[in-house]
Order: sequence, then C-alpha cells, then structure tokens
Amino acid sequence: MAAPTAGDTGLRVLLGDLRTIDGTQWRRTRLCSPYWRIYLNDDDGAWILHPGGRCDLVAGRIHVLAAWGDFDGRCANPVRHHYLHVDPGEPLRDILRGGDPLAAAFRGPLRLPADQDLEQRMRALFAAAVRSRLWPLRAQALASAVLLRCLEQCPGEELGRYERQLADGDLVARMHQFIDEHLHKPIDVRVLARYFGLSESHFCRIFRRASGTSPLACLQQRRIARAQERLLSSDDPIEVIAGKCGFANRYHFTRVFTRIAGVPPGAFRQRSRR
Repeated sequence: MAAPTAGDTGLRVLLGDLRTIDGTQWRRTRLCSPYWRIYLNDDDGAWILHPGGRCDLVAGRIHVLAAWGDFDGRCANPVRHHYLHVDPGEPLRDILRGGDPLAAAFRGPLRLPADQDLEQRMRALFAAAVRSRLWPLRAQALASAVLLRCLEQCPGEELGRYERQLADGDLVARMHQFIDEHLHKPIDVRVLARYFGLSESHFCRIFRRASGTSPLACLQQRRIARAQERLLSSDDPIEVIAGKCGFANRYHFTRVFTRIAGVPPGAFRQRSRR
C-alpha cells in the first residue's frame, strides 16, 4: 500500500505494509533499489543473502537494508512480515551511494539492537484496519528513528568524519538539487560544469573527490531512482516514464535501467508490487 508523503521534509516513506510471505512470494533476486528497506518479522524463517554471507531475519528484531545493496531474499515457511520502503533524503541518500568509507557499514543487512519501543511502534503502524491521516507522520518519525539508530552503530571516527563531510559537500548537494529539478531535460556533464562555472575536467575532479563517484554516474543513478519511484507509484507506460526522467527513448532507458537495477523496468514494477 503506497504511503502518502507529508511535504518536502527530505525523508519519505514510499511504501509500507504487513503481509505474510513464503518461499514462493519472497524469492527476491537482487534487492537493488534506490530506497532503504526496514523489516520486522513476527516469525523466523526468512533470510537475506549478500556478498558477505547470510543474515537471518530474526523474529522480533528490526533489520535495515541500505539503498543500492546487493541482496537476495529467501523464505522457508510462512512469515508475518512488516516492511517500510524509505527514501532518507539528503544527504544520507547519496553519500552512502558513492565511495564514502561510511558505506562499508551498510554493505550487508544491519540488525538493530533490541528496542521494544521501536518494534512496538512499527507493529502499531499496521495494526489498524484503516490508516488515519496521521499515519504518514508516524511512519516518517519511525523511519527517522530507525535510520538514526543505524548511524549510531557506525564507528565513532567514521561518523565524525561523515558529519564533517556534510559540512563540505555543498557542490555535491547543489548538483543533486540541479539534477532533480532538470531530470526531464537532456542535461549532461558539460551542462553541469557550465552551470557551476567550471571546466568539465575540473568539475569532474572536484565532484569525484567529494562524492566518490563521477557526475555522469550520479546523473544516471538519480534518473533511474526517479524512474523506480514512478514505476512503483504510477501506472504510466514505460516510455512515458523514460521521457519524464530524461531518456531519449524507451530502449536507452531500458538498457541503463537494467545495468543499474539488475532487471528491466517492467520486471522491476512487477516484482516490487507483488
């Protein structure tokens, strides 16, 4: 069930629900997406495979999967499964996407320490048969608290360096804002460099040093992230979404989407909605 947003607060809850999953419904291949996933299961029997090994989703504990991770979902028996899909907003969204050392803390699923208050709040989100108008606010508050707990699990020196980097990331933040405001237009790295009054080579060096990735890679990632949101939240045809996200045609869009997300856009829409 899609969750409405509550203004331009940065963090957004994109999706949230309670359902029973099993080995047929929840054999998820490569959970690679631009949003974070917050899970709370009432039963044992589900797990996540990732490059570092296997993480069992322990019943009664909150688990978090960061955006753009390389994860596979598995389930051996019916499991009651609470979940939230969250866009954390700037700046957490993109610093962990690039080469920042802090990203190492989120390469595998993160199991939070037992926290009865957070766990009860997550269950309460889905307890009512009808969601009130306060539901988005409660969901956002819970997601904020969960993401803060994730950051608090990071080594102190990395968290301190991350906070210092936020203060120096104005160029990256302004570029992200510019991209988001012009995603529907045919912008490229040359346009971005000219906007900031820099040569293309100098702009690329500064951006890579600040973010750990290239401006072109960032531009494509943000286009695909916006496309994934539209695939989840609308019934627009794929060619319409491609145009709104700045791609010349459906074929180019499908090629870039598949390279970044691991599946074609149609398959992504079908898998994410079931």
